[in-house]
Amino acid sequence: MIIDDTYNASPAAMHLALDTIKDLTASRKVLVLGDMLELGGYSVQAHQAVGDMAGDIADVLVCVGERAIFIADSAGNQMPAEQIHRFHDSIQAAPAIQTLLKTGDLVLVKGSQGKRMERIVKEIMAEPDQAGDLLVRQSARWLAK
Repeated sequence: MIIDDTYNASPAAMHLALDTIKDLTASRKVLVLGDMLELGGYSVQAHQAVGDMAGDIADVLVCVGERAIFIADSAGNQMPAEQIHRFHDSIQAAPAIQTLLKTGDLVLVKGSQGKRMERIVKEIMAEPDQAGDLLVRQSARWLAK
């Protein structure tokens, strides 16, 4: 099951998404979290707080972006390092995530729109040919960026 929350991300929205995942049951919880942009001087602290939460919830954590390194570092205090994966961008992350997934996984994908996290959802969804109807930001103009 994929929870596609890729439209945007802020600290409050990230925390709410993680609270939701925490209360759901699944064989494994895979969190794919991207940078939260435009946070100014609060950026490091906000990403660390997300990492603290994610480390208590995730069985597998995938961090996407340069700021998400702070998510990964903080989560590493609560979960095994070999279950934390880091990628520079969604283009690199998408095919790698596909290899990490197992039947029965619950996957949350969330990050600021500038990280283009919807690319990951398209890669891992069962019917990517329906992305135009099911995913955010699938217009020809957006996809050309």
